[in-house]
Amino acid sequence: MSVTGTRPRVEAPLEALEAFFSTEVIRGERIVAWTRLVLAVTGLGNEVYIGKFPGTAGATVDSTLTTTGLALAFAYSLFTLLTLKRAGKTTELRLFLSVTVDAILICLVTCGDIVQPDPNYHGLLRETSVGLFFLAAMAAGVRLSGRVAIGGSIMLLLVGIGMVIADTTLQPDYVRYGEEEIILCLILLLGSTLLGYTGASRTRNLVFRGANFAVEAERTRQRFGVYVSKEVADQVLKDDETKKGGRRQPVAVLFCDLRGFTRYAEKTPPEQLVTELNDYLDAMLAVVREEGGWLDKYIGDAMMVVFGVGSPRADDASRAIRTAAGMRTALMRHNEERKRKGKPPFAHGIGVHHGSAIVGNIGTEDRLQFTVVGDVVNLASRLEAATKQVQVPVLISSVAAHVARGAPGKGLPALREVGNHELPGRSGSFDLYTLESESRAATYDPGFEDETSGDFKPIHSR
Repeated sequence: MSVTGTRPRVEAPLEALEAFFSTEVIRGERIVAWTRLVLAVTGLGNEVYIGKFPGTAGATVDSTLTTTGLALAFAYSLFTLLTLKRAGKTTELRLFLSVTVDAILICLVTCGDIVQPDPNYHGLLRETSVGLFFLAAMAAGVRLSGRVAIGGSIMLLLVGIGMVIADTTLQPDYVRYGEEEIILCLILLLGSTLLGYTGASRTRNLVFRGANFAVEAERTRQRFGVYVSKEVADQVLKDDETKKGGRRQPVAVLFCDLRGFTRYAEKTPPEQLVTELNDYLDAMLAVVREEGGWLDKYIGDAMMVVFGVGSPRADDASRAIRTAAGMRTALMRHNEERKRKGKPPFAHGIGVHHGSAIVGNIGTEDRLQFTVVGDVVNLASRLEAATKQVQVPVLISSVAAHVARGAPGKGLPALREVGNHELPGRSGSFDLYTLESESRAATYDPGFEDETSGDFKPIHSR
């Protein structure tokens, strides 16, 4: 039988919650055992101190029963602690047994005056030891089971009623209870029972509710991350308030775009096209994740990746360039798979730049987008588009190449210059680099060039 009682509806993994409650129930039983042990040792010490320990001159039937009950409480506490340590688990039946034993032990400890009252005895309900009943009722709730808390209190109530009946029957000359006293004790026991039951049930419900909230929060973060990337989801959920604007910081930006995909889409069923595009993007994103890049957005079959969004790193430019090289390797593997399926190979262009940008929330009050804005983004996009005219799959700005070469960390792929070029919409010209491993003849297929390539004027090539 489960030690947790009736469970509320939960969406959290039940196995994990059951394991958690099993551990906490054992911990609660240990707390009760240690408390019982301390009280037993204290009581036995008191019996020795006042000279009523069995075998001494002051021993009486009263002290003998009290000492026996305390000794049994001490022994049962040690037995409980040892068996829990060995077994590592418990059951609800075992918990019922434990509260029953508590009731019997309290009966032994407190019944001495009923059997052999002293001249100052005026009834069990007027003795301070009656507080043990209330303490035991509340302790039943530490086991984190509402049924055990109720069952233990019923057991204590029955034992108490039996002792009160014996009290008034055996000692009619000593004991006279008024209705107020009996009602007060019942109220106190009821209050102790409610505290024990509420503590057990409320703790259990709070844990399940907390687990549900945690699961739902994680599910929301994961769902949110599917649409805006994990990094943005984490950032937005972490911030206390979402505000427009951002901060200026250095970043490395990488643009990657498929070549000829528009024409390929014209003759491919949309369902197949989506599947093929997702497979390609999965292959590219795996490389981005490996280098610690942040996917800012998908733009059709293109992707914008940023390095250094959370906190700028000295090797962000190196990471971006290594990502470009990794994407090239990933594309070759992806094309081998496409070839086995009888599909034409994909080709793409990649542009990499490094510079200062604004990172933050852009948009209106009711629609914000966490993104990167600045000239570094525009130039990286121009570089990606320029791969069509320069006829290399990867173009890297001289700024990014220079920063990457001076950065610590992992090695940088070998680069080579491809000349000084003008870019459309930009004044001046730019020294550009590509990966040394790339060969113009081997990697550039003009058949994949889009009709939207634009005009690029090379100044000279080295």
